[in-house]
Amino acid sequence: MLDSSEYNDPELLKFLGGLTVSLDPLQRFRSALGEPRAFQAELLTSKATRIAGMASRQLGKSTAIACVAWDAFLRGQTVVVITPTEKQAKEFLLRVKEFRDADPFAPTGIAFLKTEVTAENHKGRILAMPATESARGFTADLLILDEAAQIDDESITAVLPMRKKLTGRLIAISTPLLREGYFYERWTQSNDYQKVLGHYKDVPELADVIERERQDMSAARFAREYDCIFSGSGEPLVSLATLQKASTNKETALCLT
Repeated sequence: MLDSSEYNDPELLKFLGGLTVSLDPLQRFRSALGEPRAFQAELLTSKATRIAGMASRQLGKSTAIACVAWDAFLRGQTVVVITPTEKQAKEFLLRVKEFRDADPFAPTGIAFLKTEVTAENHKGRILAMPATESARGFTADLLILDEAAQIDDESITAVLPMRKKLTGRLIAISTPLLREGYFYERWTQSNDYQKVLGHYKDVPELADVIERERQDMSAARFAREYDCIFSGSGEPLVSLATLQKASTNKETALCLT
């Protein structure tokens, strides 16, 4: 039995802190970056087999899925991340590396290579690659489609079989794009995907800053990038603001006596 002085032993406290973090992805996130936003916490703690996540730009969706991938990696799982381009695949691994560097309980012996993260002391693995034919052939405990709305349906169909059939998980996350394709259909249709939404209006410290960007871009682009609305690439005949006003009319009925 430990006496009271041993409770303050630095090595013991470090061990207990690392044990807590290893069992709780929220604690892992907090120990590295601070308190997660609501949609980040939902992604981190979800046990759903299939998730469709949508978030405004600059809200931290890449940080959230990097933490999910990092947590799965440390549990000895194989994570395959599919991105629209090679540059985005490299950026994802850099985000994981930043998370590793910020994690006070990160183990040693982890190697960051061009397209993957490996460890010498367990079988965990993260592979990140663009959506091409070369992405096929792996088996994933966790398959992540990053910026899924920008990946064509044929490429998505080709990589979906990589997910382990009985125990594998799938996360498709993106900002919206057009009203068509895999991500649009999974988000808008009734299905068994858990749908996680992160909207800039739910983040007070960013809301005012983002609102000011309306003046610098088209209504359609702002709707896609920040308002989490699927839209076309051109200007609509009737603006989104006009439609919103028309559907939320507060005028009272005119009564004639």
